[in-house]
Amino acid sequence: MTDLRLSPEQLAALNAELAEVVDRHRAAARCASGAGETDGQPVLVQLQSFPRKERGER
Repeated sequence: MTDLRLSPEQLAALNAELAEVVDRHRAAARCASGAGETDGQPVLVQLQSFPRKERGER
């Protein structure tokens, strides 16, 4: 877990960039699977990035 301080725009950019990385790897896995490569294993990618309340905030 990493604690960042980001504006809403920066958070949106971070989320978009992370989604692009996952999409690139998904496409590469599809190509490998289509080429008959079978050494890959199922992987679950879980990302959560959202504003959190500061301590003491309600």
